[in-house]
Amino acid sequence: REQLDERGDLPPYQRYKIGTVSPYLRRALAKMDEGSYGACDRCGGEIAHARLLLIPAAVQCAGCGHTKKKE
Repeated sequence: REQLDERGDLPPYQRYKIGTVSPYLRRALAKMDEGSYGACDRCGGEIAHARLLLIPAAVQCAGCGHTKKKE
């Protein structure tokens, strides 16, 4: 977790990517600590195991993630 804060001398595009992704990673780690990892933040349903394998930082199920993009 400390590594998320250690950016050192990274190129700007990597700092941007870390800055963009790290809030999702932090939320996923917090959900692990809470015991709610794998539950959708939006509907409370289960996030498919296959989705979590592809996107370990996912905090929404595919249905809610897809709906959010349409809004």
